[in-house]
Amino acid sequence: MSAFSRFLTLFMLIVLSCGALVTSNAGAANKNAYAMAMLKLHHPAGLQKFARSVSSPNSDNYGQYLPVSRIVKKFGARSKAARRALRYFRSRGMRATLDGAHQNVLVSMDLNQAGSYLAPSASASVARQGGPGSVPPALRGVASSLDFLDPDPEKYSTAGKFPPQPSGSPFPEGSSARPHSGTQAGCAAGQRGATAIGEPNRNFTPNQFLDAYGISDLNQQGFKGQGRRIAVIEIDGFKRSDIEAYGDCYGKRVPPTRVYPVYYKKPLAPGAETTLDLEVITAVAPQLAGIDVYEGPGSEAGIMLMVGRALANQKKPAAISISLGACEPTLWRQLSYRRALGNLFAVAAGAGISVAVAAGDNGSAECSREGNSSTLPLLTVSDPASLEWVTAVGGTNLELDANNGISQEFVWNDGSLGPSGGGGGFSILATRRPWYQQGTKRFRNYGLTRAVPDVAALADSVPGYSVYCTAGVAGECANQYWPDGGWQPVGGTSAATPLTAALLTLVSQKLGKSGRKPIGFANPLLYKLGKSQGASSVFRDVVAGNNDVGAAIPADQGGGKALGCCYTKTGFDAASGWGSIKAPGLFKAALKLAARK
Repeated sequence: MSAFSRFLTLFMLIVLSCGALVTSNAGAANKNAYAMAMLKLHHPAGLQKFARSVSSPNSDNYGQYLPVSRIVKKFGARSKAARRALRYFRSRGMRATLDGAHQNVLVSMDLNQAGSYLAPSASASVARQGGPGSVPPALRGVASSLDFLDPDPEKYSTAGKFPPQPSGSPFPEGSSARPHSGTQAGCAAGQRGATAIGEPNRNFTPNQFLDAYGISDLNQQGFKGQGRRIAVIEIDGFKRSDIEAYGDCYGKRVPPTRVYPVYYKKPLAPGAETTLDLEVITAVAPQLAGIDVYEGPGSEAGIMLMVGRALANQKKPAAISISLGACEPTLWRQLSYRRALGNLFAVAAGAGISVAVAAGDNGSAECSREGNSSTLPLLTVSDPASLEWVTAVGGTNLELDANNGISQEFVWNDGSLGPSGGGGGFSILATRRPWYQQGTKRFRNYGLTRAVPDVAALADSVPGYSVYCTAGVAGECANQYWPDGGWQPVGGTSAATPLTAALLTLVSQKLGKSGRKPIGFANPLLYKLGKSQGASSVFRDVVAGNNDVGAAIPADQGGGKALGCCYTKTGFDAASGWGSIKAPGLFKAALKLAARK
């Protein structure tokens, strides 16, 4: 089947299944419609060109980043235009908010008002579920488009994974689940170091994944994040006492944390995702100047406003970690939104900020969901991991030797336990393959669109990361298996992503000590090194396993058989990207490249 035929087939499945893919209950019950007015940028092509030039090791401008404010002034919308748009909507009783990069105005309006901005051929459902609208005549000089957004606050879901049962996890044939290996360190077994499943020392402790990826080497040299900040984009909250219990067990200082509620007036209820992110970052970079936690709804507007606010913070983050994702086809009505969000990440690249995004936890079928009746056997990837200006992080599992060196690393695929595995595949919404992926081998039958992930790291929940969490959100840390929460195994690309964001931060810190600029947007550097003769010193090439979880999707929903994607190969592949990063090797290679400038 040709690439075009595959796309048509997939598109028809999406259209026919739209009710299953797009959660409309929230929008139907809500009396408001949500829209995004994309402002006319002063120089949009210039923004892309600038971000590319400062991010590409081949460019004479590599590393010549600018503050976000300078980038906004040079390439973004004019302040006068932004004020005009805000005044227009607010004067009509609507709630209007400018994103942090001054590129888009997010608007909440009554459904009765929305009719004035519907495209001529659009139905009222567009205002409730999202789709193209019409720019009002008064703003045609300042806004290039107006699109309605999906208001569903749960559209973007977290990617953390818990084992299916507490009494010991199975290790079925074909699964990447493995018994624990390596040598642990931490508080005494049976106390805080015991896991919630009643088997002490079952999960990977920080010393193990730090040793495995060479992060311990950087820590021992004194690089622990001093003077740097990491921003996390979240849709739940956390208990600081949980993070402190984790730090106390493993001898880690917990960095100062500040919560920035977006759309909400107060911090969100504690949940597993934010707890996981903060504990993994604490393990990798305990001396950070701070972790900035942006909490908001998992809607399109919520994601955009959280990212924008992180960019606007005068305390610039070294990296942004996003362990959230949505099945990419649910955004086929909101292509302008994807373009606008991509522009925000281009601003981050221009400012030298690394952005790591989870590739998803449903293998190469991101539209599938465990325990969800809307599971569909579609080859899909996750948004925003599929955007051009982010580093998409896939999932693996490890077998360690006694010194916590990696004896084997393979793609996370627990398909025999459900449609669970590291996300990867090829975008159906991207119009082209990014420039840094040019030169990678053409993937048979899939065309030349954006491929994910870019890199991968430990994500399987069996054995998983050792995490302390008592958050009382049903189905997460406190649930039927662990009524009081506590120590438990957690995995997912949700864990691999903050690990990668913090790793990049430490490498950039060490580069700064050597008088070099931070890595910033990592992909151009990673792909250049991946194609080089010295790739093996930077990456551990993952050549075992796949993320095809089609057989785990119920047969009556079109599953029960392989989907055909994606399998490992030497070098880059759409199951593990370039593989996992060796932190010391990345520093040495980046330093060597910088020295040639």
